[in-house]
Amino acid sequence: EQLPPVSTWGKNAIIVPLAKSRNENPYGNNLFRVLAAEDQTEVYIDGVRVTTLNSGGYYEGILNKAMFITASKPILVGVFKKTVGASGDTRVGDPFFLVMPPIEQYMNNYRVINVQIYEGNVWPVYLEQYISIIIPKSHWQSFRLDGSPLLPGNIVNINSVDYVYAIISVTDGVHYAEADTTFGIIIYGYGNANSYGY
Repeated sequence: EQLPPVSTWGKNAIIVPLAKSRNENPYGNNLFRVLAAEDQTEVYIDGVRVTTLNSGGYYEGILNKAMFITASKPILVGVFKKTVGASGDTRVGDPFFLVMPPIEQYMNNYRVINVQIYEGNVWPVYLEQYISIIIPKSHWQSFRLDGSPLLPGNIVNINSVDYVYAIISVTDGVHYAEADTTFGIIIYGYGNANSYGY
């Protein structure tokens, strides 16, 4: 994953669990990592101080629920998707790393692509495609993906902050997401011993 310049880092980020593939048998929990740009960076998760980092230092934890991460100085927050099986296993999914957008970088519309490639020019590699969004609780009903609203059953509250998230199963190709406020978005997909995320 290409790292964004420090000038684009924020002090606030929300991380959310990733979709489980249809036959996932996790080898381990997915992880998150918080990286500091400057010395004496205090890091808080859901309002509780968990560490103080120096420049280049990081804090890592298990991503088993949505969390609100704040810091006293700029941070970069990333998520690691772990593999779903042993070597030679044909389960859907494989490791990837993605940078979680800080709240300061949220926008109110995005054009994104759930990519597809073909093995032997015949068989699609990515069998499951997803988009996850993070949006203020009071605005989720304004959200549209390719013109369609979210279903109430897709909405998950984030306990420590006034936001919700949703995991949406989508088709291959370009998608357009919009709302009447700024929101965060991540795009990812799984195949047999394959995955991607951004």
